[in-house]
Amino acid sequence: MTQRLKVMDKIMRLKIWLFGLILFAVTRPDYAAVSGSISGVVVDTKTKLPLPGANIVVEGSLYGGSSGADGVYLINHLPPGIYVLRASMMGYKNQTQGDIRVQVNRTTSVDFSLEETFIEMDPIVVIAGKTEQRLDQANVSISVVTARDIERRNAIDIKEALETTPGVNFIGDQLNIRGSTGFTFGIGNKVLLLLDGVPVYASDTGQFNWDMLPPLDIEQIEVLKGAGSTLWGASALGGVVNIITKEPTEQGQFLYSFSTGKHDWPYFSEWNWTNHSRLWYNREDVSYSKRFEKFGLRLSAGRYETTGYQQLGDSRKYNLTSKIDYRFGNGIRWTGYAAYSYIDKGFFVQWKGQNDPYEVDPTNLDNYARTNQLNTYMKLAVPISSKFGMNFRASFIRTLVGNEFGSDADFNPAIGQGVEGQA
Repeated sequence: MTQRLKVMDKIMRLKIWLFGLILFAVTRPDYAAVSGSISGVVVDTKTKLPLPGANIVVEGSLYGGSSGADGVYLINHLPPGIYVLRASMMGYKNQTQGDIRVQVNRTTSVDFSLEETFIEMDPIVVIAGKTEQRLDQANVSISVVTARDIERRNAIDIKEALETTPGVNFIGDQLNIRGSTGFTFGIGNKVLLLLDGVPVYASDTGQFNWDMLPPLDIEQIEVLKGAGSTLWGASALGGVVNIITKEPTEQGQFLYSFSTGKHDWPYFSEWNWTNHSRLWYNREDVSYSKRFEKFGLRLSAGRYETTGYQQLGDSRKYNLTSKIDYRFGNGIRWTGYAAYSYIDKGFFVQWKGQNDPYEVDPTNLDNYARTNQLNTYMKLAVPISSKFGMNFRASFIRTLVGNEFGSDADFNPAIGQGVEGQA
């Protein structure tokens, strides 16, 4: 009990310290008096129409902004100096402008005209050094799977989105990057899975939930091929996979996706075990996103059902996710995310025999399991100057498996918690 009180006291001291730091950053009176700003408009090169949702960042700093419905952006509280700006938007080539001078109490005007392209140029990654940088500037081997790639492949989950990535392969649900993990079912993994930079593996088995969010929510997936333990810890010995979720859009956006199909017949007719014309799958996702000035919101829901192509291959999966953010003054930003997934599926452990590889022994027909997982995180970004800032995050993941392999009792939930500070 004494040890627990000490831990609670330390947590309370940390909260008070963070609150004081944020209060100081928000209310310090002399900040605006010694800073300037950059403003401008982002348009399409051909149509000259404004581009809402374009990202404009000050290279080498923590400052940036996004264009509104009229294409106008504003970056406040910049210390006097000379800067380089980069504008980027999905479906357009990145554009960089340098030698931009910022003076005290003045607004510098910088406009961008972006050219549309069907080839995504120089994607921005964060997995290499925990800061944003262009892919061609990373000094490690990284592959990027974009939202457009996922749409073209019609991936039904994160696993299918990763399967065609060079150097990545799966043994069942076990992820391997360049053969680093091997087969270690239920005893951890040598590859670290991140969601927006936050670890999301189950705290008891170390397994990954490839159905934790709908593919419609994914902006891009970054795959670091090689040891990343220096930055990400011992779990990243074989590599890192970072899933970046989409941000709330400036204008209200409603998305709907539906896909369906059926499983083919076995290669050998002797393996037929049922009428394969009745073996199917379908997935349905819906999302809504909108920004209300300083407040941004994104809600998504997904459903996947399949009969599978073998006995005990049937499953039902449901997702519900939400992402909100709030932008305070002085560039301070708070982000909250929550994802709930429910999975009810069968487990094919052993085949019935050599001539019946798609069937199981009748005694194993009750091998079903339900999985409930709740994953949440909160992030706070506090820029102190153009070159220095502080990031804080807290995460919580709860995984409960019940009725596994014919047992009538639920297991105790696995709880994972994490806190991190970065300067």
